[in-house]
Amino acid sequence: MTATISPPMFTQFLNPNNSGAPAAGFKLFTYIAGTSTKQATWTDSTQSVQNANPLVLDASGGGYVWGDPTLAYKFVWAPATDTDPPSSPIRSVDNIRFPLTYDLLTQVLIGTLLYPQTPGEQAAGVVPVNYYYQPGDARRYGCTANDGSTDESAQLQNAVNANKGGLVYIPQGLTVYAAGILLDGSSYNGTTLDVRGTFRLKASGGLTNFQSVCWGGIIFHSVTRFTLIVHDLDGNRSAQPDNEHIFCVIVSGCTSFEIPYFSCREIRGDGIYFGQSTFASSSTDNTDGKIGQVYGTNSADDGRNLISIISLVRFSIDQLQSYLIGGFVDSTLQPGGLDIEPDHGYQNVADGVIGAVNVVTSGNGGFQISGKAVTSDAARDWNVRRINVGRVSVQRTSSLTGFVAATVIQRCASIQIGEYRMYRSGTAGAGFNVLLADLLYGVFHCDNVTTGMSVGSSFGTGSVSGSYIELYANTFTLRALLLVSANLCRFRGRAINSVAGTVFGVEFNTLGTPSTVSNCMFSFDAPQDGNFTRACRTDPVNTPTITNVMAHDCDWSGYASFSVCCDAQVNKANVRGMNYASAQPANGTWVIGDIVYNSAPALAAGKVTVGWTRLTTGNANVTNTDWAAQVVPNA
Repeated sequence: MTATISPPMFTQFLNPNNSGAPAAGFKLFTYIAGTSTKQATWTDSTQSVQNANPLVLDASGGGYVWGDPTLAYKFVWAPATDTDPPSSPIRSVDNIRFPLTYDLLTQVLIGTLLYPQTPGEQAAGVVPVNYYYQPGDARRYGCTANDGSTDESAQLQNAVNANKGGLVYIPQGLTVYAAGILLDGSSYNGTTLDVRGTFRLKASGGLTNFQSVCWGGIIFHSVTRFTLIVHDLDGNRSAQPDNEHIFCVIVSGCTSFEIPYFSCREIRGDGIYFGQSTFASSSTDNTDGKIGQVYGTNSADDGRNLISIISLVRFSIDQLQSYLIGGFVDSTLQPGGLDIEPDHGYQNVADGVIGAVNVVTSGNGGFQISGKAVTSDAARDWNVRRINVGRVSVQRTSSLTGFVAATVIQRCASIQIGEYRMYRSGTAGAGFNVLLADLLYGVFHCDNVTTGMSVGSSFGTGSVSGSYIELYANTFTLRALLLVSANLCRFRGRAINSVAGTVFGVEFNTLGTPSTVSNCMFSFDAPQDGNFTRACRTDPVNTPTITNVMAHDCDWSGYASFSVCCDAQVNKANVRGMNYASAQPANGTWVIGDIVYNSAPALAAGKVTVGWTRLTTGNANVTNTDWAAQVVPNA
């Protein structure tokens, strides 16, 4: 760049105390416009020799003053005897600009005039590298390599620092290779980061860059009202180490934020990780988050989750779609898809609304909820609460060895799932496992499984309590519904297409540790399809305590006898295959109070036998000891 001479009015000065005499020896100070910070001028257009500042005027009262036409100046004219800075200036003129010539009108110069250094850039101490890009554009701060391998973390961080509370964007067509872009604290409140091009996560090299535990690409820490929009984030999976704690985006201890659109690919750890402000101790939860559409895909089974929610209160997720995210990382089969899983009891996930979830994964979940107890499981004070989920579809592939784990829902309360469909392709594996839950409402479908759903665990009586569960199991190899420990629950559903072997519709089983199923009702259809061993069964070795449990409005038809149909000591009401017969039952397991209705009533000796009432609990079937006929006289 070349300089131009100052306007003529400033090339020669006259002594105000001696009319017409030159202002020989007087001083000319040059400053940045509007400030008292000195700004250079030069002796000629080459800008090779700077003038002294102040410039002492020669015997003619003048001097050669050439300035930068892209800058604004303040000129202060002072007596020869004045101080530096001047205490008694003669005149001060602000916002002086040097004239432009045609040869100076370059793209850089025009950009400098159109987009001068902003107050935000000045406050951050950031000098733009390319003035011809407008403020906020990552290229303005040096992100121009566009090769996906040149580290531009410092340049992108400068862009963020220079636009706190404003817009920062990676333009379409530009790839920025970076990591550790940190927005930390309230000075970043209100910032919008828009990745219109591509953010490619720098390889960690086995290092960490956040809280000494993880490697993050873009990190929001203790920020309010930020907005993140990502059209393409490349997790650079093939270059990352075998470590699950590699997160494309981290949201830590933030509030009132929005992520309206997020799309990532080739991730090793998580697409987005929501954690407390301090991961290793009780600290501020994320709150009031609004997440829109989230998409993630890998070209092969790998990664941990598209989204991991460790800490998030009052939130919504409109739609999540995940493909092949979830595989072996750190020698552990990871969940995949959307995982709600606080690490400690002091973290909270609550008051959330999730719209639609669509996942294809070889991971061990796809979509799962796994909370923690704040104090203890006995206190039932779990830290995942009040989550409302619309529709979930998970296809669990079997491309990875050891793929048998169930999808877990545990240590949570007040969860509603409108519909959860889970399909296993290839080898059959476990379905759903609901271990510890209060007030779970859900409708579940599963295909190609060993056990459709296991309810309860060995953690104690009523490990699942006050819940309503519908289960529809299709093509299963062991049992559709396994009841281990439950209290005050209602179950509905149907089992079809059992696979030949030892197969049950409903089974009561402790799984080796004493447990109780009490005060429950189930309406679960398991009609004989040619493969069922029993519609309802109690394991003869691992037998739980069954108290006040009733099967009602079930279809258990098609079995050879009562004893084949059901050997569980549960009350039965309106169960097709159990509560209707043409004669008093001669086999089967019954509970006192059961009623079997006569399916072929006839008038005999002025009376009609309408059915038989059970007098005892067990499998003996002696008339007037175990059964009493219900007889109605012909009036």
